[in-house]
Amino acid sequence: MSFSFLAPAALGLLALALGPVVAHLTRQAIREERTFGATLLLERMRSRLERRRRLADRLLLLLRLSALILILLAITRPELTWPETRSDIGGTGRVIVVLDTSMSMDQRISGLAGSPDVGRTAFEAARAAATSTLTALPAGTRVAAVLTAPPLVVSGWSVGAEGDGAGLAAVLETVSRADSEGDLHGALVLARGLMGGEPAEVVIFTDEAGPGQVAACDQDLERIIAVGGAVVPRVFRPESPENVAIGDAAYGEGMEGGAITVSLLSFGEVEREVTTTLTLPGGQTLTSFVAVPGAVELQPGAAEVRFTVPRQAEGGIATITVDDSSLPADNVRSFHLPRIGASRVLVIDGDPGSTPTRSETYFLERALTPSGLGRAATDVVGPAGIDTLDPRIHRVVWMANVPDPAPLVPRLGEFVRKGGGLVIGMGENVTPERYNTAMGALLPLPLRRVRDLDEGGEGLVEGEPSSLLAPFRSAPGAFSKVRTRRVMTLEAQPPGPAAPVVVLKWSGGIPALVHGKVGGGSVLLWTGTLDLGWGNLPVEAVFPAMVTRLTAVLGGETGGGGAALNAVVGESVQVPVAIDAPELEVVGPDRKLRSAERSAGVVAFKPDVAGAWRVWSGAGEGSEVALIAVNTPPMESDVRHAESLAARQAALAPDRLLVHLDLARWLAVAGGLLIVLSTVWAAMGAAGARRPVQTEESNAPA
Repeated sequence: MSFSFLAPAALGLLALALGPVVAHLTRQAIREERTFGATLLLERMRSRLERRRRLADRLLLLLRLSALILILLAITRPELTWPETRSDIGGTGRVIVVLDTSMSMDQRISGLAGSPDVGRTAFEAARAAATSTLTALPAGTRVAAVLTAPPLVVSGWSVGAEGDGAGLAAVLETVSRADSEGDLHGALVLARGLMGGEPAEVVIFTDEAGPGQVAACDQDLERIIAVGGAVVPRVFRPESPENVAIGDAAYGEGMEGGAITVSLLSFGEVEREVTTTLTLPGGQTLTSFVAVPGAVELQPGAAEVRFTVPRQAEGGIATITVDDSSLPADNVRSFHLPRIGASRVLVIDGDPGSTPTRSETYFLERALTPSGLGRAATDVVGPAGIDTLDPRIHRVVWMANVPDPAPLVPRLGEFVRKGGGLVIGMGENVTPERYNTAMGALLPLPLRRVRDLDEGGEGLVEGEPSSLLAPFRSAPGAFSKVRTRRVMTLEAQPPGPAAPVVVLKWSGGIPALVHGKVGGGSVLLWTGTLDLGWGNLPVEAVFPAMVTRLTAVLGGETGGGGAALNAVVGESVQVPVAIDAPELEVVGPDRKLRSAERSAGVVAFKPDVAGAWRVWSGAGEGSEVALIAVNTPPMESDVRHAESLAARQAALAPDRLLVHLDLARWLAVAGGLLIVLSTVWAAMGAAGARRPVQTEESNAPA
């Protein structure tokens, strides 16, 4: 409801109301008084009359001022407006019910005690109101219904002999709320399609929550109004909406095994203290109490909490939980946590030396020795020890100058495709023909030949951007002292999105470290040696840090070794799979199978609940293709009510959808009545003043 003046400039005339006040206050007073006998009786009479008239004079002044102000206000033409509210639905003969099934409708309604909706969720109250509206429609009304999350037509136009909405009401009673994001705009697009350019009433049962949701409907409202239709909002929400949600959770460096930083957001007006619980993939839990300040204007309240992770923790999906009862649907957030602690590494020594320092893997073993945080436990074997490779124990395999890789390929290929990491180092024992024939499916690029470089060798420089060596970007000169005299050259890099990445290269342009993806795992090809045979890398300070980083990244798989993906409830998830992959299964957090669509190289599905989702290759829990952390849409956590459908619709068509009350005539009539009343009052006062006053002196005998 709003109040406005059609002629605001006339408000200046209100200054005229000061006239009677000034005149009343500046009445001429007697400047000089002389007392004589006859005036004493008059003085007594005058005092008595003034006492009797004092209140009357003030009331008369108030009446005259009020009359003048009301008439002047009438000249400004004030107007009272408010959005039209329809108590009766079905006047157009066609009604479309839009039911908001988004996550924010999980709020519980609060308000005056005794209200039938108090204690119920907004969705439960809205669904009950929608079914009541449908069953109460006049006979012959055509009805349809649309949901908002995701937008889909529940039922097209239907009509019956009587109780037209009863059938559709029964359908709506079976509808459940979703944890996905609402699309009010999409629902109105479907409603406009049902209208087909003809008038209809679109009754929306919603909480109007979410930034930008109402504003996105402007064009839909305009088009519905243009064909003679109208949107009738029915709003259900708590009297004072509030919600604490998890903004983000990220793992990083820190004490012990690192730290997880969690950001919390509050969309209420007051500070809230909540219990925050971290659950690691292995089942360990950590708890913290956090005070989250209230929202200020457009900015939600924010707080941060850090959890210290144990030295060893399984990789997989971890969860953060808050104990907030206002909107339970977004109280849990899932995120990927890498394996922390001693990941086991298998080192295959292709050229064991007569002494430890002459061994091909001497420097590699020193870099992998578990002497500090984040280092891996190492098993060193010769090529014949490939049978000890166990995917349940080992995370990464380092091959150093192995002469014949053919006996290793069957076990290595299975290991990598299931999510393992493989690093291949060159040397004098490596023959390009043998490697290309035996390991062609694993090598990022085919080998060409060994090449001797110019005297002094070539330095090492960064190649394409990659997360493999992200920590070294802050130290641009980390590889500046590394040089090599010989190098294994590679065939040309094929174009395409699946092309391998040259992470490091020699200063002459020859690739040094190449990263390729094979199935669910990774293969790194180092074109130098892992000892001092061709270059000085093992004795440079960057070598241990480089080996540790590559091992940590390749061995930090999430659980079963599949791809680690993130997704949102209700949105499509695209998981790349091998074209020749066997039967695929999509499993939800409840361990139940879900339907999915498979095309060439991709399996797609839409998660309906938050949590850890898995895609398996093969029947049962076979090879894990992907592990997906699914969360609720962050926009739905903002339950604040920013805009109104009724107000925006009224702004688009004020002449049709606003009730206008012209106050000018009523003010003029009231002003006229006060003038008449003040005139009568003044006349009565004058008549009383002229009436002879009987005094004791006048009644005394002469």
